Amino acid sequence: MTRASWRVSLLAVCLIYLFVAGACSFKKQYRENGHKYQDISNPKLRKKLAKEGKYLVTVASCGSCHGDDPGDPNSPLSGGRVVTDNGRKLVASNITSDLNTGIGNWSVGEIVRALKASISQGGKKIASGPHLGYSGLSSADLRAIAVYLKSTTAVENDLAENSIQTGKQLLVGSLFPSKVTSKGYTTTPPETRRGEYLANSVSNCKACHTPEERMLGSDKAFSGLDESLLDSVQRLPGAREDFSFPVKGPNVRLKNSQVWDKDSLLKFLSSGAVPGGSVVAKVWCPWPYFANFTAKDKNLLADYLLSLEP
Repeated sequence: MTRASWRVSLLAVCLIYLFVAGACSFKKQYRENGHKYQDISNPKLRKKLAKEGKYLVTVASCGSCHGDDPGDPNSPLSGGRVVTDNGRKLVASNITSDLNTGIGNWSVGEIVRALKASISQGGKKIASGPHLGYSGLSSADLRAIAVYLKSTTAVENDLAENSIQTGKQLLVGSLFPSKVTSKGYTTTPPETRRGEYLANSVSNCKACHTPEERMLGSDKAFSGLDESLLDSVQRLPGAREDFSFPVKGPNVRLKNSQVWDKDSLLKFLSSGAVPGGSVVAKVWCPWPYFANFTAKDKNLLADYLLSLEP
């Protein structure tokens, strides 16, 4: 064997070793991180966290993907809706407390990990886009959401588990774990930044209102699509069910807007009504979920969007 052949063989062995070691490190890392959050044994604390978590799950519009009826905030989160994730078609999973077909046997930590990094109980990457904003949720809010989800009424709905993980993603994820684990707040942000937090992390407005090519550029977040490119059928009652979801919505960088002011934005958050009288189709924009924001949170969210330069 020539010296060049030896070098090629040695390089191949090294790459295989790196891949296998990376894969093991990746799964070990997420297995450990999945248990950082202990399950709650104190019933009073569990009840308190579940109440906080229910509010967050509602205004985060988890049901717009996972709900049996995506337009109804009171619908069980039993999954089944087909959603688009960076060109892939995924089926939203059952996240009720059912032990066999839901997440009833997941730990609090494993649910937190799924929210923060889109990693399943078994360590698989299950999505890339839909949960992106939730990676910025505070540790306290993540725990509250997980506790609430474990308290929901179990609904049996057996769905295939999504998996988008490739060998390349596995290796990159193991070599650069901070890309998916270091985001987010340890504590919930102060009121001065709560509007920003609600828009970016809780309600995940970026998922619909930021074109995919701009998702990494914070200067253009929420810039949406030009109104002339939006098909009105996506925004009116009776929208067809065969459009890809989530849709890309309009620009919501609203400072100095000639159309939107504080009152009209608050009205939209409560009723889905846009200036001019039309009502956005609730199967495409989760305004029925946003209607459950407290008055204070609606005002803070509206103030934040109205502060964004076009």
